[in-house]
Amino acid sequence: MTRRTLLADAARAVTLLIFSPGVQAAKQRAADEYELKAAFLFNIVKFVEWPSEAFAGASAPIVIGVSGADLFGARLDRVVDGQTVNGRPFRVERFPGVADVRGCHIVFVLFLPCPSGKSA
Repeated sequence: MTRRTLLADAARAVTLLIFSPGVQAAKQRAADEYELKAAFLFNIVKFVEWPSEAFAGASAPIVIGVSGADLFGARLDRVVDGQTVNGRPFRVERFPGVADVRGCHIVFVLFLPCPSGKSA
């Protein structure tokens, strides 16, 4: 086998893997999961009575923070875009870690397991 043949075979295998029904179904399940979580974060706000001190002013937004791995992609932004609760718009902020979180009303934290299996 030549190098070109090996590369062509590898490219075909990767293409089959990427576009196989099982991979696509797994991607769809993950997309559905985070679409549902985004909707939950938006809807839970409707049931919270925020004290006036929780906001900088009468028109200050409700800030949803995402800390750690962001598996929402643009889903959370799309869910809250143009929405208001009690006259307050939404803003989504992303933070690399929990220690970086500031000024949020709700925070979604996602910790992914370490590949080694050891806790971080």
